[in-house]
Parts: sequence; C-alpha cells; structure tokens
Amino acid sequence: MCIRDSKRRKKRTLTSQLDQIQGIGPKRRQKLLTVFGSVKNIASCSKEELMSKAHLPEKVAEQIVRYFKTNPL
Repeated sequence: MCIRDSKRRKKRTLTSQLDQIQGIGPKRRQKLLTVFGSVKNIASCSKEELMSKAHLPEKVAEQIVRYFKTNPL
C-alpha cells in the first residue's frame, strides 16, 4: 500500500457532526463547509442565514438549527 492510498482512505473515513443530520449528504456538507468555513460557524447560524448563504431548503435549514440546539458543540 502506498501513502497516497492511505491518505484517500483517511479522507473517506472522516466524519462530521453534519453527517448526523438528515438531508445532509457529502455534497451539502462540503458546500456548507466551503461557505461557512467550519462546523462551529454553521452551528451559530440562523435558519435564514443557512437558507440565504448556502441556498438550502427551509426544511434542511430547520433540521440543522434544531440539531445544534439539542447537540451543542
């Protein structure tokens, strides 16, 4: 096994609190992290900010806000 394969496997196995939220898959997770920079920044956003800056549907934005209210960082 080469180092390159090892790095790929590590990236695939990285998990995030965002993975626990229904409606957040790999593409949305990456988009959220690109727009907001960190999970901590995402957790501090309002539903409206999530909808306007990341262009999320209202239902998904509500799920993110609800998740971080019940599971603070």
